[in-house]
Amino acid sequence: MLSKLMDSLSSILPSEFRLKAQSINVLVRILSIFLIILIYQMFRKVIPGSIVYSLEISMLSAMLIAVIGILPLQEFLDAKLKKLFLSEFLFDDPLTLKSARRKFEYDTLISNVFPDMVNISGSNSGRIALLDKRGSSFNIYTYTRGGKQKKVKKKNYQISESLILFLKENKQGISIDKCIQNPKYNEYFITFKANYILPFLFRDKLFGFLAVTNIPLEQDLMNLMVLGSKCAMAIYNHNLSSQIAIHAKYKREFEVASKIEDLIFTKKMQDFKTYQFNSPIKNPNILIEFLSGVNEQYFVLLTLGINRIGSGLVSSYLLGTLYSQGFLKKKRNVDSIKRLIDQTMIALSWQESYELLIGRFLYDKPGMSLYHYGLNFKVTDPEDPNTNLLSVGWRNQHENLANNNFNIYYKNNIVLEIIKKV
Repeated sequence: MLSKLMDSLSSILPSEFRLKAQSINVLVRILSIFLIILIYQMFRKVIPGSIVYSLEISMLSAMLIAVIGILPLQEFLDAKLKKLFLSEFLFDDPLTLKSARRKFEYDTLISNVFPDMVNISGSNSGRIALLDKRGSSFNIYTYTRGGKQKKVKKKNYQISESLILFLKENKQGISIDKCIQNPKYNEYFITFKANYILPFLFRDKLFGFLAVTNIPLEQDLMNLMVLGSKCAMAIYNHNLSSQIAIHAKYKREFEVASKIEDLIFTKKMQDFKTYQFNSPIKNPNILIEFLSGVNEQYFVLLTLGINRIGSGLVSSYLLGTLYSQGFLKKKRNVDSIKRLIDQTMIALSWQESYELLIGRFLYDKPGMSLYHYGLNFKVTDPEDPNTNLLSVGWRNQHENLANNNFNIYYKNNIVLEIIKKV
């Protein structure tokens, strides 16, 4: 009975927040009236009484000063006091609203808005959960009246799907007394040491929530809901701007990578002593490179099975690895080249397929030896394009052929022409 009486009185009486707001309004207006009366009395003393209409002149002068000076001063003082003792984010006067809009960002949401929300609710302490940039977990902060807000030691708190659905169903907030019979939901309030939880929703997505120790009055709850919607927008804009910055960074990195690929993957081919080469394609997923040994020369043809962003960088890294072996004076042969490529692909965690063809030319012998790994290569004589000179196996030697010109295909597309010098 007593609790019902207290609840009814609480609903009638103004809340602490409204009481402070009304007190500031009354105080500022009383001060303005006092100043106007004081100015009026000063004019009464300054203007001689012998002047006709001296009373009217004093009153008109006081009214003029009140309009020009006292009323703007009243608005300025009212905004300053509300900013000092109340939340500046809830008022619509131009001075306060302009300042609040500039400050309503992610960082000030933690340092300024969050303490205001705890104070408006009449709570001694509270917690706020904010969706992180990745959108997969929440950062939680605490605030205690008279103290400083601090970040909870446990970062990236994983909110369960059941809690998210629970808060979406209670868009206007939920108190512990309405779900005390449900242990599952009651556990949420115990976890966050709260008696009331208010979600921050935007486009039916949870961007955070406020958990406070006191159940706010209906009048205060409306103010908290206004701030909650602004909080959701602030978190949404913050995460969106972070994603845009990350995408811009990656875009710039891929632009640089594309320029590197354009410089490396060129149609210009190297000539050997007895052969010249031509490639009709320019593809970062197909690496064609030429290497020299002691008594022999090689060409390496590597194809990456899947065309994806960054595959050109893989080829570039392989190219640098192959050349570094030459600078280290390591002896090259077909097996060492294949082994080096395989080890590099494992180190790069390249999970997709790749195929390899190596051509070996001796300085003192005609013809060539081909070594291939994969099923999609085809080597033909230009005069007999339907006959594949490659057979199943790693090594295929072709020496003293009548026609020493060859075309190399990959998936029925010509990738390299080998022409005997006359």
